Amino acid sequence: MERIFNCERFEAENYYYNNALNEIKNLSIQSNVNDRKVSKSDFLRNINKKEIIFNKWFVEIKGKNQHLKNLKKNIFSALNVESFNRFFLLEVDINSYDRADLIELILLISKKYSKLTKRTPDRFCPFIFIKNIEEKEIIEIKKYLTSAGRKFIDGYYFQGADFSPRFMLQAISYENPIEIKFLNNIEDLKTILKFSDKMVCIYQFYIDEPFFYS
Repeated sequence: MERIFNCERFEAENYYYNNALNEIKNLSIQSNVNDRKVSKSDFLRNINKKEIIFNKWFVEIKGKNQHLKNLKKNIFSALNVESFNRFFLLEVDINSYDRADLIELILLISKKYSKLTKRTPDRFCPFIFIKNIEEKEIIEIKKYLTSAGRKFIDGYYFQGADFSPRFMLQAISYENPIEIKFLNNIEDLKTILKFSDKMVCIYQFYIDEPFFYS
């Protein structure tokens, strides 16, 4: 580890080694045999995520409120946002879940990371995946957004159809102002990442540890 990451022994033993064990554990519990395989380059990239441990230490030292202020400043105060495919992965705490709060967050993400005006030649909007939420609840959220005049898609042409990356990646026009692209499950997320026609940015908000590795 010291040689690979050009780090001191303390970092290798207390940071990279623990991350490696966690990555191996996540791979070992995958039900599909193919999902348990990983290339050397992907493995090293997955364990080299210092921002995870930094965020945990920041919460311990500065407190949760200050950490949340920093997240808001760094992520939701962006100006001149570029036309990337941005994926927001949100893990819900079912013990403190509030539908109104989640809807407010979804709309905030849509507002900050969508460009739909006539003057924008390359229009875009965010992709959103929500973990730990029942299907009937996400349906209620979609019903509310529809009643509020918010336009979204989720990759299915009609009930019973297969997930369509082409439909999900359709161009957004001023006449067709799609504000949100919902992903209903992890498999749809993996599929759309493979077909993405733009640079990808993934923002993952988790409770205890990351639940998705690209």
